[in-house]
Amino acid sequence: MKPSSELKEQLQVHHIRPVEMGGRDRFKNLICLCQICHKIVHKDVEKHIDTLRKYVSLYTQTGHRYTIDSIEKGYYLEV
Repeated sequence: MKPSSELKEQLQVHHIRPVEMGGRDRFKNLICLCQICHKIVHKDVEKHIDTLRKYVSLYTQTGHRYTIDSIEKGYYLEV
């Protein structure tokens, strides 16, 4: 397992709705993703907009973290 300091260095800020698609540099349009998830999301940014918004909503309501895959498939697993 990697030390938490190493994991923090791997987090990257991502615009949920990219600026090129009308997104803004606002807190509610930003999310932190690990390097791997960030690469996955950037392969098809438009596909993941609703999923990332759902993630933020679930996290705000429950305080639990979820995987992108679990949200897309409709089952919410705690990570």
